[in-house]
Amino acid sequence: MKKSLLITLACFAISAGTHAQLSVRGFLGINTQKINFETVQGQLKGSTGFSLGFDAQIGNRVYFQPGINYTGKKFKIAEIGDITTNKINVPILVGLRLFKPKTGFSNNIRVFIGPNISSTIRERISDAITGVNKDDLKNWNFAAVAGVGLDLRIFFIDLGYKYGLNDFVSRNGMSTSLNGYKVNLGLRF
Repeated sequence: MKKSLLITLACFAISAGTHAQLSVRGFLGINTQKINFETVQGQLKGSTGFSLGFDAQIGNRVYFQPGINYTGKKFKIAEIGDITTNKINVPILVGLRLFKPKTGFSNNIRVFIGPNISSTIRERISDAITGVNKDDLKNWNFAAVAGVGLDLRIFFIDLGYKYGLNDFVSRNGMSTSLNGYKVNLGLRF
């Protein structure tokens, strides 16, 4: 019984894999940062940043979407200076196409959700900022991502929200996570 169940599952997995659709996507995007952190010099506020990356969608109606992207984010303390961080992000998403795809580049609406892991590769803090230093910024961040996407032939647009699951900055017993919106535009190959 166990052997026949394993054979059936293996055949199903091979069959699903041979019918799976693969789409590699490159994109550019903008992101916003929502942060609530008060320093002795004033409120640290997020501003608009950018992203550049690629991912792959593997599957038909339900799909798996691993990716990698580079982001630049900027935070400001009014009339004092700014903090710039550059990160490598690895989102591992699962999505659902609302309509059954007819071809590889069908028009569709999608929803997606999953975790995002990011690592800081560069950070710069203005000399005038004394209320936050590099040791206060966390090098690794974890977030939950959810959003919707629209596919128009070889083009796509994704709108998403990233909810921080750990501290982005921590100092003197105060800490906050980093949340924000993202919009990505790109091409599917």
